[in-house]
Parts: sequence; C-alpha cells; structure tokens
Amino acid sequence: MKPLSILIPGVTVALLASFGTIGVQAAQLQIKFKGVDLEYFTFADANNPGGVSGDIVDAGAFAGGSGSPVDADSLSDMDFLVDGASAGTLASDIYLDTFIQDMWNIPVAGGTVQSHGNTFSGFGFDLLTKPGCVSNCWGLGLDIDTVQVNYNGSEISIQASGAATGVFQQMLPFGLELDASKPITFDFTGTSISNRSDNGVYLTGFNLAGTGTITGTLVSAPVPAAVWLFGSGLFGLVAVARKRTNT
Repeated sequence: MKPLSILIPGVTVALLASFGTIGVQAAQLQIKFKGVDLEYFTFADANNPGGVSGDIVDAGAFAGGSGSPVDADSLSDMDFLVDGASAGTLASDIYLDTFIQDMWNIPVAGGTVQSHGNTFSGFGFDLLTKPGCVSNCWGLGLDIDTVQVNYNGSEISIQASGAATGVFQQMLPFGLELDASKPITFDFTGTSISNRSDNGVYLTGFNLAGTGTITGTLVSAPVPAAVWLFGSGLFGLVAVARKRTNT
C-alpha cells in the first residue's frame, strides 16, 4: 500500500483539476420566483380597430424600468438553481418590474397571441434583488421586445426570450453571471385570474397571480461550498503528512 504522503498529493492534484473543470464548464441557471402579480390594462387604439389593445404590467405600478422597488411588484421568494441544484435563496427585498406593451385581442374562448413590440427601450423584465436598495436595484434587467401569451380559459401563461442585446443590467447574487451571448428565456404561469372582464369577444382586463422562471446559461459555474470544504480538508491532511515525513 502506498504511504499517505504519496496518495494525498495525487488526490489533491485530481481535485484541483476538477476545480478547473467546474469553474469553466457551461451550466444552466434557473431563477424561480413566486408571488408574481400582474394586471392587464386596456385602452382604445386606432391601430387596432374593432379589437382590444392593452399592456400587461406588474401590480406595483404602471411606471417602471428604473430599478426602483417602489415601481415593482414584491415577490415572496426567489430560488437560484444551477443545473438543478440550489445555489441560494432570497426571501426578502425581491421584486419583479415588468412591462409588456401592446398586447392585442386576447380571445375570450382562449388562444395564443403575441405582443406588438415594446417601444420603451430598456424595459421588459427586471428582477430586483439588492437588500435595502431604493434605486438601480437590478439583479437582472432584460430588454425583451415581444412576448407570447397563451390563454386556455382558466390559465394564462406568458413566454418570452432574448439574447445578448437584451441584457440591460446584471448584478445577480451568489456570484452568478449569465452568458449574455446565449438565449435567455422568461416563463410565467398564472393560475389565479381575478377581476376578469371581456366584451364577449376579447378580454378587456384581468389581474393575474402566479410564478415565473428565467432560464439561461452561466458564464461559469461556481464551485459548490462543500467542494471547497473538502479540498481544504485534503490540504490540511497534506500538511500533516509532510510534517510527519520531515520528522
């Protein structure tokens, strides 16, 4: 059997190699959040004669896009998952600030419609994650032009996607950073619809509560804390083994 002083350095080298692999490999990040509240405001629009035009915004305020919690919807919790494993959770000072412009003609009977573009540059889906912050509080700011809304008569889901030009701000917690050159998607599922109104053909208003997920690729995957602790223990054993060899 090989002595401990030989085995441990070999294991340490292998562990260091795995550190390098973990640190540079592409990994998927999912940001899951609960407590989303949205509203659908409708108005007359000459570009949509005979139809119903409206905007979908967070319940915090119609205004937004400045990274201020005052204009955003407070969330209940936010989970960060790297390849399905938890990288951290936030349960306070978390908000969603969103604006979906020109969502036309959502059929009462159900169907899929796409928004007609967001002319307000710098605003789409913003996650605010900085504790005690009052402005410029972005964890992630996404500029997303169009979204798709699916309505089946009882549930509404919203999907959108963006890429490099869509990342307006990025200051995520837990040392996470999304790769802006790869697709970033937003999914929202609303299972609780209230204050629903319609004109017999199209929806004319509603409030929507549910959950959301933002998915993208990390620039690099963070090394789990448990791996670092294991590595520290090995280095300690190496030091002891070397001391015994020297004595």
